[in-house]
Amino acid sequence: MKHVTSIAFVLMLMASAASAQTNCSFNWGWRLQTAQLPNQLSVNYYDTGKGQPIVLLHGLGGHAAHWLQNMDGLVKAGHRVIAINLPGYGSSQPMLANDAAQQLHNYASVVQALVENLGLKKVILAGHSMGGQTAMLIALQQPKWLEKLVLAAPAGLETFTAQEAALLKQYATPAFFKQQDSATIARNVQTSFYNMPASAAALIQERNSMKSCAGFEDYCKTVSAGVAGMLGAPVADKLAQIRVPVLVLFGKQDASIPNKLLHPQLQHADVMNVALQHIPTVTAVWLEEAGHMLQWEKPADFNNALLHFIRQ
Repeated sequence: MKHVTSIAFVLMLMASAASAQTNCSFNWGWRLQTAQLPNQLSVNYYDTGKGQPIVLLHGLGGHAAHWLQNMDGLVKAGHRVIAINLPGYGSSQPMLANDAAQQLHNYASVVQALVENLGLKKVILAGHSMGGQTAMLIALQQPKWLEKLVLAAPAGLETFTAQEAALLKQYATPAFFKQQDSATIARNVQTSFYNMPASAAALIQERNSMKSCAGFEDYCKTVSAGVAGMLGAPVADKLAQIRVPVLVLFGKQDASIPNKLLHPQLQHADVMNVALQHIPTVTAVWLEEAGHMLQWEKPADFNNALLHFIRQ
């Protein structure tokens, strides 16, 4: 029973900071844009600033507002910043793959379609956690518009055996995410940070408010599909095929990666070393006193590292 409880806790951490759904608006103070993509999918995103574009992808259970602590600084540095709500998050239309293992591949296709719809070129693509793994899938396709890749505490570098993957999927059901109570939600958001800033309390408020939203069922299905999608889209054995410069950032106190319950001996440095050993052109940055939500917890340090990388 203790092992089952531990697996459940890990999965709750994976989707700890959640997103407002269609028909349940949470005001983050920024105006969302909406694009109708060729497949009739409606996707919304923040779009601000002018200059070389930086496209931002959030993690599992997240949303575009996970980047709001970074956007002003990047705009002031002379960039156009576009933070996307992936399908099923924010007010973006849900898109559940018939085979959940294809979910991240579908996200990659949506991001590519939006970039092309907006006519972006020389893009800096940045992804956090699940968004980092999605960004790697895109980079492996070597699109002409991609100039550099930024991976913030990315999923995909740590690998799981077939047995471990089956165990994670067994518990990562829509019902599992739907049943989380307020105390669990608060604990999981707090654990995404080393020292949770006051601004992150809004994430707890938002996640609790979602339970009465019309889109909550779809949200839970989307998070469940995201777990299967990450497990079904391995990238670690393909990293040598990434042809653009890559920046990888981790918080030294990340409690989500590596998975301490399934891989208790694995250290943060072991995960980072996967990137260092296999990506042809890679820079590693560690952020002190930062957890899994490093871009929110240490926005100035994160932005400084990202901007330095862009200017190299």
